[in-house]
This record gives sequence, structure tokens and C-alpha cells, in this order.
Amino acid sequence: MSTLRPGSGGRVGPKRGKAMQSDRITRHINLSNLIFLVSIVMFVWLSWYFYTGFGGPSELAASLVPIALMLQILHMHNNGYIYKRLPPLANHILVVIYACICIYAFYHFTSEYEQIAIWRQGSYTKEDFIMGLLVFLLVMELSRVAHNELFWVNVIMVCYTMWGYLSPIDFFWHPGTTFYRVITSSTVELSTGIYGMYAQIALTTIGAFM
Repeated sequence: MSTLRPGSGGRVGPKRGKAMQSDRITRHINLSNLIFLVSIVMFVWLSWYFYTGFGGPSELAASLVPIALMLQILHMHNNGYIYKRLPPLANHILVVIYACICIYAFYHFTSEYEQIAIWRQGSYTKEDFIMGLLVFLLVMELSRVAHNELFWVNVIMVCYTMWGYLSPIDFFWHPGTTFYRVITSSTVELSTGIYGMYAQIALTTIGAFM
């Protein structure tokens, strides 16, 4: 059965028809639509939580913080690339890497939530630490790009947390801690840091108003 071709007896060849259909699909595959799709997922997830309250704010943060990070990354990339001095290809590759970290963090903290939040407190696995480290470094890098002053404040506070025993002033002296403890308290403990109270308030109280 032949198809219509404009200007040639009202018929279009089958190859041209398939090309036109492919063009229509391709036009819808873009970064703006991906941002819209991820936003819809987050909106539906939040609406479901506001209706049921299932899991509480801690589990909600464990699931949606990676999605919120991915949205931030996509918006920054869509608004003229994250790294202005790098070529477009390098920006595309880095965005894919960052998005993969977010997807893996979403999978890990969602599938292992009960283990991390209850059974593995204080004795996290190597995968927990690596995942927490990747999220920590990603958040630090995004803060460096978006808010350079905040990034350096965080660096200073991390150094102070680890080496407070070097302080010459008694008032600021403390015994210090390890880098492992900095990462776990900022990520996998879920009560402080990236997944802590501020993220939970943003997703529940502030998110509900927005």
C-alpha cells in the first residue's frame, strides 16, 4: 500500500514516511523534555508521600535527594553547560557521569535503606562508604561551580573537623576525627549532612508549600 507524497500525485514513499516519523520522535528527545520527565517523577513521588506519609521523611530524602541532584545537574547543563571553559563534548561526558552517580545512589539508598538506616549503623560496608563518598564529592563539586564561597567554607569545616587537635586556641581545640567519619556522618547516617534534617525539611514542609 503506497503512502502520500506531496507534489507527486499525493503520494509519499515508504522511506520518506519512516524518516518523517523518526524526525518527529527525535524532536521530542531533548534535554528539556528529560528535565520535565524527571520533574514529573519527583512531583508524583512527593504527592504520593504527602498523601500516605509512607516511610517518613528520612526514607523520602534517601530516595529523592539523588533525583533532586540530577535535576540540578541537568538544569545547569541546559543553561549553557556546567563548565564554560571545557568543550561541549567534555561537558556532555561529565554530565553523563554525574547522572550515573545519581542513578546509582538512588538505587543503592532506596534498595538498602532499611539496612543502612537500622542494621548497619556504625558498621557500614565498603559499598556504603564508596556511594557516600561519590555523593559527597558530587555535592561539593556542584557547590564549587554554583556557590564558590560555600564550597570553601565546607572545605575549611571539613579540615577543621579532621584536624581540630592542631588548633593553637584552646577554645577551638577538639580531638579530631577521620575522613571516613566525615563521609559517613555526611551521607549514609541519613540523620545529618546531605540526607539530614535540612534535606528532609526541604522535601516535606517546603516541598508541600511549593
